[in-house]
Amino acid sequence: MQRLLMATDLSPRSDHALARALRLAEQHGAELRIVHVVDDALPSHLATAQRAGAESLVRERVQELTGGKARPVTVDVVTGSASTEILRAAVAGSAELIVIGAHRGGKEGALRGSTAERVIRECHHPVLVVRRAPEADYRRVVIGVDFSLHALWAARCGFRIAPAAEFHLVHSYVPPIAVFLTGNVHAQARELHVRELNRAIDEEMSAFLARLGDRLPPHHRHVVEGSASEVVLHEAVRLPADLIVAGTHGRTGVAYALLGSVAEDLLWQAPCDVLLARA
Repeated sequence: MQRLLMATDLSPRSDHALARALRLAEQHGAELRIVHVVDDALPSHLATAQRAGAESLVRERVQELTGGKARPVTVDVVTGSASTEILRAAVAGSAELIVIGAHRGGKEGALRGSTAERVIRECHHPVLVVRRAPEADYRRVVIGVDFSLHALWAARCGFRIAPAAEFHLVHSYVPPIAVFLTGNVHAQARELHVRELNRAIDEEMSAFLARLGDRLPPHHRHVVEGSASEVVLHEAVRLPADLIVAGTHGRTGVAYALLGSVAEDLLWQAPCDVLLARA
């Protein structure tokens, strides 16, 4: 990973994301470009004043967070729509990862309509949403696995970002038998069905891991009954994890306007940072 883009709105939540981006840049020897977008809806005199002070504020924060020992960074201050300009900067700079702070507030305000939501929905770059101040490099990572191409790409991104971490690959399932068998269903029949289902899932997991290649980092497999977001969040708390990785499915039309319930649940409820990526 050689090129990172970090987007800041100069708020405290962006400080967490900036600190993580600086740590990742140092860890990987990567170039770091920091972008701040001045809202083009501001009156011109306010926009000019904000542009004038933004770069110095960003560089001051970099110095404070690193004690003056940061790798050289590039700071761009532009005017426009935040999500549009972030995506433009990512494409222009061939960024391999976008780092952004998590929005705080109620569930709707935390995601829907936020800059993070629009960036994740509209781009094909992996996006790291930082929720906590970094204390160390990522050490324990949960990857949600649904065996899709998006999950495969997300897992590869997770391996690249945290090469020294311990990985936990988590697959959730809801047994079909729970849907159509009710009443006097023999426990033995259910046990047999679940055993066969687990065997099929284990084969799928092995095939998924084979597609990731021979050089897999240390990892553990977890197959847990339940809904995807509930299972991933539970495992992240139980371990505990400092990063959750998940794939997001590309959509068009009406569905394209929404992230989907799993991604939204993870971003709203995750106890740690979240990396979302799609193929």
